[in-house]
Amino acid sequence: MRSVNRDSVQFRVQWARYRSQLKAAYRLFEAGRGTADVARITGVSYDRAKSWHEEFRTGKLICRIAKGAATARMLNDPMIRSYRLYREGFAVEVISGLCGYPVSEIKRFITNVEEMIERAFNDEF
Repeated sequence: MRSVNRDSVQFRVQWARYRSQLKAAYRLFEAGRGTADVARITGVSYDRAKSWHEEFRTGKLICRIAKGAATARMLNDPMIRSYRLYREGFAVEVISGLCGYPVSEIKRFITNVEEMIERAFNDEF
């Protein structure tokens, strides 16, 4: 009989709960809810909801949901960086100039990240 690593199981359970809280927070922030409402609804502290709101505004929350952690390498990835700039309101042509990629590539990057987010919310990761 195979033994079960209880720490691993516990981590997976806690990670699934944490990720569902992140998804709920993302959807609430996207709907325009405030930090206090998000903290109350998701069951986290106000300070954590406040840091999630900051991550939502900068685009790090998407990385955390999709990939598990917002590492510096991931945030400097051209796809993620393009999407973050797009979310901040920059035009695709401006993003192309800032990132050094053609406009068609930037559009593809943005589409790929949006698909990645959709898969993350559909639990395909």
